[in-house]
Amino acid sequence: MRSLPVRLRIYLIYVMYDSDDSVRETIMLLNISGCQVKG
Repeated sequence: MRSLPVRLRIYLIYVMYDSDDSVRETIMLLNISGCQVKG
């Protein structure tokens, strides 16, 4: 259950390195993940 935050951190780092147009995709993914985590 604690593998989600780790993935989110890795994704954030990846986006920081390649912050161009993937920022929107990351935000959408984060929103989706948040919805799934919240239930």
